Amino acid sequence: MKKILIILPAFFIFTSCRSDENGNQQIEASLIGKWSLKKVDAVMSATNQIQTIEKSDCDKKSIHEFLGTVHKSTFYGIVGSSCQLTGEVSSRNYTFDKANMKFWYENEQDYPYFITKLTENELVFEDRSQDVDNDGKTDIIRRYFSKIH
Repeated sequence: MKKILIILPAFFIFTSCRSDENGNQQIEASLIGKWSLKKVDAVMSATNQIQTIEKSDCDKKSIHEFLGTVHKSTFYGIVGSSCQLTGEVSSRNYTFDKANMKFWYENEQDYPYFITKLTENELVFEDRSQDVDNDGKTDIIRRYFSKIH
């Protein structure tokens, strides 16, 4: 019973309802679910240019799942000559601040990820803590996900 009581409040943190113009309740988009990483953009502060890293079809099979307070990733990769589940799984606790649309991993609250787009089918978040081009200024690393149905 305690597990249910802990899980239910977490569920309501990540979903909310709104009413349309006819008064019908609609559920807004939620971070909770399974997502597939499609591409990564790096916006370089030195040149303001965007470097895009497209993910391979095999990489796109990897699953990034946001549960109540746990982010679990299951990875696919080329094994031999075929795309297979690698057996590599990572699991990290996270906190989601819906009011500010950001989340961070346990003990990393000073390095949050900023959610810039969240719909029923799309998730985009930014890492604003890395200096990829080594110019002494932080760059923006933008990750694009699609919801797995």
